[in-house]
Amino acid sequence: MSVAEEIDIYPVNHLVVERAIVFRTSPGTKLLEVTIHRSVAFEVDGFDRDEAFSVVVKGDAAEIERSAEIEALERRGLQSWAPEVKDRWVRITPRAVSGRVFSLVHAP
Repeated sequence: MSVAEEIDIYPVNHLVVERAIVFRTSPGTKLLEVTIHRSVAFEVDGFDRDEAFSVVVKGDAAEIERSAEIEALERRGLQSWAPEVKDRWVRITPRAVSGRVFSLVHAP
């Protein structure tokens, strides 16, 4: 996402719903930018005991505005780690998905 002509990264709690990524946010920078510059990149990284992964999604973001859709998302229980109220929803529709998985090396 870009803000004031600068590329920036924002941590968000997210869900995957019907092959799209959705996340909650509040009015402000993230929401404003996805309404102006729809093209975004989204990255998720993770690991377990034996392997790690990284997935990058490039796509188009848009605020979800239909009340029925918002109500359905609210029932999924996605909570933000940040303390402020996150009452807006954004959907990222993927154009490209790439990633990698690799084995973790354990010391003997």
